[in-house]
Amino acid sequence: MGPAAQAVITELVPTSQLGSAVSLNSVGFNLARAVGPALGGIILAQTGAGYTFLLNSVSFLVVILVLYRWRPGSRKSVLPAERFVGAIRGGVRYVRNAPALQSVLLRTGSFVIFGSALWALLPLVVRNKLARGPSAYGMTLGALGAGALIGAVLLPRLKSRFSLEILVACNIALFGAVTIGTALLHSYTLLLVVLLAGGIAWITLLSQLNLAARSVVPAWIEARALASYLLVFQGGTAIGSLIWGAIAAKGVFDFL
Repeated sequence: MGPAAQAVITELVPTSQLGSAVSLNSVGFNLARAVGPALGGIILAQTGAGYTFLLNSVSFLVVILVLYRWRPGSRKSVLPAERFVGAIRGGVRYVRNAPALQSVLLRTGSFVIFGSALWALLPLVVRNKLARGPSAYGMTLGALGAGALIGAVLLPRLKSRFSLEILVACNIALFGAVTIGTALLHSYTLLLVVLLAGGIAWITLLSQLNLAARSVVPAWIEARALASYLLVFQGGTAIGSLIWGAIAAKGVFDFL
């Protein structure tokens, strides 16, 4: 669903508003990731697992209804329609021969493998280091989500003042500092403030990398390019989480 949902954004807004639309979409995703588990936990405690899954299923009906009522503009192409397997092969060939897209994917993977440490180990920091429970962990996710919302509001002004290279470099440094601060801080209140800054850096980076992946490819291959971007992002998150989890299990950073 991810590549299709990402590619639809281009058809919903004009090019001049694409950057804001991508940021807004990222904010929605991050807020849902922050608020969703808390709401799910409340519903689970009150009604049980069956009703929780039922409500989750019903929520998809809303999306299906919107898609059913949507009437996208028709596209005319002089090229013949691609078959499914051939289209996949064409996408793979394009990625292998597109240096600009490869550069975006390399930067995304390089960042997310290290950036995943915060998401993977934050529950352990809250439970073991700060001796807090699930509600406190939910607050940390809420701080990241609130930071993402602030970052989306600030992003248009930042983009008007700084280049893409400067924005990416500065926010990578900021998120790295937030990750280090999360490991060193012993104050729960200060941790929330630091994670607020982390949310700003996270949303700014993801928005710019997502927009870069779109801008370096033509429209006919956009969905497949975004599929490769999501594969690198989500795969890097999974691989990075395994790596940092294994390192934490060996007690390498216990001195912190």
